[in-house]
Amino acid sequence: MLLNDSSSQVRKRKATVTLAIGYLALSVAIWIARMNPATGHEVSLYLATPPGFWVGLALSVLISLLIALYGGFSGLQAAAIGLGGLATVSVTALPLIRGYHFYGLYDSLTHLGWANDIASGTLDPIGLLYPGIHLVSLMIAVVTGLDTATAILLMVVTFVCVFLVFVPLTVRTIVPGREALFVGAFSAFLLLPITHLSTHMNAHTMTQSIFFSALLVFLLVKFIATPLSNPLSLALSLLLALTVGVSVIFHPQLAAHVLIAFVGVCAVQVGYRLLARDHPAHEHPVVYGHTAFLAGVFVFWSSNHGLFVGIGARAVGSAVDFVLGRSTESAGAAIGSQSASLLAIGGSVGVVFFKLFFVSLLFCLATAALVLAALSPSWRRRAPNTTRLSLCTAAGLAALGPVFVFYFIGTLSEMYFRVFGLMMLFVTILGAVAFTLGANALSERLSTSTVKPIVAGVLVCLLVLSLITVFPSPYIYNQSPHVTEQQLHGHAVAFDNQHEETPYVGVRTGPYRYVDAIYGGGRTSAFSEEVPSEAMHEGLPAHFEGDRYVVVTETDEQREVEAYHELRYGESDFQAVGSQPEVHKIHSNGEFDLYLVDSEREATEPPDQPEQLA
Repeated sequence: MLLNDSSSQVRKRKATVTLAIGYLALSVAIWIARMNPATGHEVSLYLATPPGFWVGLALSVLISLLIALYGGFSGLQAAAIGLGGLATVSVTALPLIRGYHFYGLYDSLTHLGWANDIASGTLDPIGLLYPGIHLVSLMIAVVTGLDTATAILLMVVTFVCVFLVFVPLTVRTIVPGREALFVGAFSAFLLLPITHLSTHMNAHTMTQSIFFSALLVFLLVKFIATPLSNPLSLALSLLLALTVGVSVIFHPQLAAHVLIAFVGVCAVQVGYRLLARDHPAHEHPVVYGHTAFLAGVFVFWSSNHGLFVGIGARAVGSAVDFVLGRSTESAGAAIGSQSASLLAIGGSVGVVFFKLFFVSLLFCLATAALVLAALSPSWRRRAPNTTRLSLCTAAGLAALGPVFVFYFIGTLSEMYFRVFGLMMLFVTILGAVAFTLGANALSERLSTSTVKPIVAGVLVCLLVLSLITVFPSPYIYNQSPHVTEQQLHGHAVAFDNQHEETPYVGVRTGPYRYVDAIYGGGRTSAFSEEVPSEAMHEGLPAHFEGDRYVVVTETDEQREVEAYHELRYGESDFQAVGSQPEVHKIHSNGEFDLYLVDSEREATEPPDQPEQLA
């Protein structure tokens, strides 16, 4: 007995030292990244970050995985999972760690402007459709003393932490035990809701709302898993009601999706009460009232914002047109166009799908297997509570399926991938449940020493495949939305000295989102025009009617040349801009170039105003 105790103490001491090395490796990795800040725009955050960071990160994740699997002591295993979580957070926090001034183009720049407006008192947050992330960012800024742009970067990381904490807790609620917590945690580390199609690792209201929904789903599952006789049931009920109400403020569209998922859960609960009168489910609460409450808050909030109602009407109208054969747009056509572009630069849809969705596909298959198993009578008898919770969660997922199809046939840009991002939250949870139960079943047939290396190997491969696509980069034929201080300053100087009758043009979308970032959200410039590549090379003055300011940033050039492989703009096009007669470079700071084009033709009327993105 004494020998066994001594041996156990030795193993525990070795595991503790190894875990300490893991935490030290992660600390050194973060220090290396911090000591090598970005000095200009970086087209790939992965390649620009020093290799030492990735070495330390890999070592810490490997130690986390091994101690969590083989540690044998609950406290050490929890600390190992915590190490893995911190490693994942450090990856998502790289823009913050490496001193990025801001990270996020398009919508993110507008959100920066809105946050500054709220901070200055010029904008009432109630007037925004989704003020949640702006208020959280400003709260962080007040508490930490950070500027608004940096606080927004920290806000993004905060919502990632919410996801990483509550996904494994939800999995453990469905399948009690340390194994479920371990599998759930490493499944959360994959960050499957990030697709780069409608969900992004920057300030983006829908993305942060999906991550916040991990808390909502946890409270939902915990509430329906707690017997009515338990005093905790009332507290959970109130917390769930509060959370569903807050979700509307983060994004009403997300709240509408959650509402549909709740209806699916209600349908399963009705089924249990009608078809299984002697089932233990009768001893647990229902979410009928919470569903009605969410519907009420959603209607109240969205009724005051006509923009959301307009989006809904547009979706319904386009879906009806599709059914009646009157649709002139096609989501398939849009996908076909993207496929053609990928082929033109040497890529393929299959390769991009593998990079972005292979891990998600595995979890979808695991989820489908779990649902089929839960429907079998023998499995329901063996684990009635796990079956009920799994079916309720799966019902929420299934209810979102028709919404995805509705958006898809309605050709509402890429909004169907917004639903997909929320669906991947449910898939992450259910897939983790499936893998936990599968590993437990496999351990009963094989030895644990045989199963654990398999689990470790699979998780390592999945983590590599997932974390390498968390940020956009040329690896997935995408641009980095890195915004440098020079770019913001260059735009500010240009706007402050603009001749009021001379408009701006730029590469692809032009500079209009920077107006929001600098002067406040919703103040986009009167119009923004794209410079065709042939005009950049053959003659800008002859192309325009009237004078123009032409904006070219380092982001534009690196995106077109390195990420898009010169699909529409080549390196020679950028070099040719300043060499043309009547084209004068009037401002440059290394990241931002501003040219004035003296047009050869007189302006007749201003170009059409661009459509504002909702």
